[in-house]
Parts: sequence; structure tokens; C-alpha cells
Amino acid sequence: KFVSVSKSFICITFDEIAKNSKAQKMELINAISSKVIQIKDFETDTNLPIVADITNYAKGVYFLKTTLNNGRIITKKIIKL
Repeated sequence: KFVSVSKSFICITFDEIAKNSKAQKMELINAISSKVIQIKDFETDTNLPIVADITNYAKGVYFLKTTLNNGRIITKKIIKL
């Protein structure tokens, strides 16, 4: 489950789709395909959410791209208000 609309923080939790895999890399990408931030130091084995601060980013559409250890890529849309 991913939060899709936010003004300041995104909170990421891993659902049934990804719970049996580990995330190797997470990136926040803007609508023109430029990497904005690479999220580091996250642990996918816990039920604790990963929180990323997007307060200083411009309003608009972003994509959260998560690469799993099994090669699967999950992309979710984030709308920054």
C-alpha cells in the first residue's frame, strides 16, 4: 500500500505483493523522468513504514520506483500538493 497524495511526507508500507521480497532500491522520480531522491537505509522485513520528506519538492506528479530482489519493479504514482 502506498500513499498517493501528500503535501509533506510519503509513508510507504509493503503489502502482500512485495512482502515475500526485499526492496533493493527505491527512487522518487519526477514527471520528466529525472531522479529526485534515492531512498536509503530502509528495512522491508518489518511492519514499520518508510517515511520520506518531500516538503521541499515542487507540486506535481512523481513516481515511486521500487526494485525488488527478485527483479520485479513496482511503480506507484505520488501527487505532491
